[in-house]
Amino acid sequence: MIQSLQYRKASRIKDLVDSISWWDMQGVLFAKGHALGALIQDLDRYKNFGPHTLAASATYLKRCCALNTEFEDWFEQLIGESPSPIYWTGSGTKKSIGISFASLYLAHLMLDYWTLRLILSTTIDIICSEVPKDIPPTMRNFIETLKLDHGNARQIELATNIMRSIPFCLKDEYGASSSQKCLFSGRVALYALRRHPSEQLTKFQATFLELTIKKGLRFAQDIDKKEMTSWTPVLSEKG
Repeated sequence: MIQSLQYRKASRIKDLVDSISWWDMQGVLFAKGHALGALIQDLDRYKNFGPHTLAASATYLKRCCALNTEFEDWFEQLIGESPSPIYWTGSGTKKSIGISFASLYLAHLMLDYWTLRLILSTTIDIICSEVPKDIPPTMRNFIETLKLDHGNARQIELATNIMRSIPFCLKDEYGASSSQKCLFSGRVALYALRRHPSEQLTKFQATFLELTIKKGLRFAQDIDKKEMTSWTPVLSEKG
């Protein structure tokens, strides 16, 4: 799933993933991640080779919105099947601790969920920004609503949730494998926060570097130094 999103291509196993009746929430979420990768590939083909029409833009926005609804339904199901609360934030002097979770499993699940929502919101925002201004009022209202729901504020919120959750997964008792599972989420969040800088950016960059300092994942240090990878310009420029 991660490679599908990283390289903006449908996974070779997507048909297999779609044919499986997943019995756990993680499997269902990963299947939606594969669907998102395929959607992004189709969108890239449209932007690069297809006719740029209002009808085509509307079609892709509807696909994005349908997938967004699936994510929302998935989260509602997760809430119904999980301990309450799933996660909580610190208060008072402990606010800097960030977000805590009922279990490590739920922590990783929410990181993946917020990451997929962030990628989808960024994609929707980009499509909306490229729609011509001279469009029917009904379509314009639809676009403005989507921009409000998936614009800068929403992307910052999702990215902030991700970065505030990473320290929970870096606890010594969880080992290096837990830290490795944070890498993709952290990378997506950090690039989003660099596109929309805030006063917390420095703190969140330090949080990501902790993957290097505390867990020895050197690749995290490379990312913080803004070294170019095969997908860095794609994610930073196209979302």
